[in-house]
Amino acid sequence: MSLKNLFQVLITPIDDKDEFEKLMEDMDNVGCLMLTTMNLALQKQHEDMVAYEMIQNLKEIYEKASKS
Repeated sequence: MSLKNLFQVLITPIDDKDEFEKLMEDMDNVGCLMLTTMNLALQKQHEDMVAYEMIQNLKEIYEKASKS
């Protein structure tokens, strides 16, 4: 599942428990994958975040860095 598809699913109501559990597992997998691609400092900073929060935080960090 791509991140774009994952975010689309997040804004769609979920009625099925199995579907919800699969979504949560996918979100966890994406977060783990993101953490494994980061250096140790970024891992420590993002280890308690879900994938969406990581993406938002990384955007802020790198937007600030590109402006300096």
